[in-house]
Amino acid sequence: MYIVVRNYKTAPGAVADVLTLVRDGFVPTLRKLPGLVDYYGIGSGDGHVAFITICRDKAAARESVRLAAEFARQKLASLIPEPPMITEGDVAIHETPFGPGGPEATAP
Repeated sequence: MYIVVRNYKTAPGAVADVLTLVRDGFVPTLRKLPGLVDYYGIGSGDGHVAFITICRDKAAARESVRLAAEFARQKLASLIPEPPMITEGDVAIHETPFGPGGPEATAP
């Protein structure tokens, strides 16, 4: 697996707007990405948002980065005035309290 984390500083008061636009406008596109495993978006009270994309491989993750950059340019430019800080790489550690199959594997 390969993970990309994008951290953005938003314009003042724009966290909720950014999260809504991403959920409603970007996530439907991302769902179509072959190799997508999971996607998370979080907002903080201090004007930051972060998006975590988990893919099966680096190629899918790179495509997610391209799609995210395109969406940000087209729909978020006024809300996120600076480029994101991006961290990416192969998953080095993966653990869940439920084991490798996740909570569904241990459900009755």
